Formats: sequence, C-alpha cells, structure tokens
Amino acid sequence: MAIQQSSTSRAIPAIAQSAGKVAAKLIRVANRLEARALESPSLAFIPLPGRKYAFALLKVTIVISAASFATSAAMVLLGLFVLAALPTSSPSESPAVDDVSHPEHRFYHPERYDDYGSLK
Repeated sequence: MAIQQSSTSRAIPAIAQSAGKVAAKLIRVANRLEARALESPSLAFIPLPGRKYAFALLKVTIVISAASFATSAAMVLLGLFVLAALPTSSPSESPAVDDVSHPEHRFYHPERYDDYGSLK
C-alpha cells in the first residue's frame, strides 16, 4: 500500500526555519553565559540561589520587553493599515462667486473684499 502525498506542501518556509535556528542559537548562547556567570569566581560573594533568581528575573524581563515591543509594533501596523484603508477626503469644491457663507470664499475671490476683509 503506497502512501499518497498531499497536493499542498507542508514544508516550513525558509524564513521560519532561519528564525528557529537563530532562536535556538540565542538560547544556547544565553545558557552558556548563564553557566559561566553562575560559576564565576567574581560573583562568588552572591549565594548561588540568588544568582539563579537574578538570571531568571533577567530572562523574564527580556521576554516581557520583547513581547511588549511585538505587541506595540502590531498595534502600530494595524493602525497604519486602518489609516490606509480609510477613504481619502476629496478637496472641497471652490466656492462660487455668490457663495459668501463659505469659509474660504475670501481666499478664492479676493476682489470682492476690501482691505479690512469686509465685503465690498
């Protein structure tokens, strides 16, 4: 009995694979730095549970700051997409000569006004 392959590919995209590799490498580097700092003679005056607690607190702080940055970036992008989707306002029609109640009438027809801004 042969196994049929699906017509849709289930392969992980290249960017996701590279992001996963980078994340794994960062975790390995962080674990090495943590192990080196925990065994450091210069930090020997701090008890081992205190050093472990400090590193756990540092990791939580980094994760929370990264999550808040990602959330803010998502909100900004969502706002930009909403602004881009809004209809643009068409420029207002220029007022007719007799439309003196229009707020920009004196800018379009200055010949109808005196030096003090009153209608002639």
